[in-house]
Amino acid sequence: MQRLVACAALAFLALLVTGCHSGEVRLRISPESSGHEWRKPISAEQFSAPVRKLFYAVEPPLGYAEARLHPLEGHVLSAQMRWNAVIRSLLDRFDELRVQHNEARITVSGFDQRRGVLLVIAKDLAAKKALLDAAIEQYSAAKGELAAGPPRQGEQTPQTAREARVRMDEAQATADRIIKEAAGLVGALGPS
Repeated sequence: MQRLVACAALAFLALLVTGCHSGEVRLRISPESSGHEWRKPISAEQFSAPVRKLFYAVEPPLGYAEARLHPLEGHVLSAQMRWNAVIRSLLDRFDELRVQHNEARITVSGFDQRRGVLLVIAKDLAAKKALLDAAIEQYSAAKGELAAGPPRQGEQTPQTAREARVRMDEAQATADRIIKEAAGLVGALGPS
């Protein structure tokens, strides 16, 4: 009987300490606080959704005939791949924070502060992606003018060809600058 009472008391103490929070994570509120908060684990898809929409879908054409009709564009493909590398780095930061949360290796205040910083950067990168999209579109339009073929009477003159090349160069420089600024924003977070 005494053994049964001791087991019941031990079980009661275990419930008091751990609580009935099946599957939830117990986080300290702040480094200075002795209080704790129970939170549900965060799924990767839910947490990184603001970043995943910033990726470019880079899909090379399949097959010889398709590749001849739609050749890979050097500058556009390069810009999209470099942008995706920056976004991948930010996604890694989001994933690292999610893991710290789910393994209770961060406080509530630390998590909320870090998440706020990451969301601000994701918002800034969304605005930069819109500018990058415009630069890529400007580059493609100017390149399309050059690729239209030999100048016909009254159409493209050497002057308009030079202007198209200048617009291509400007668009390429703009895209390079935007990607560099985006990399700087993510790099300011420190190593992942």
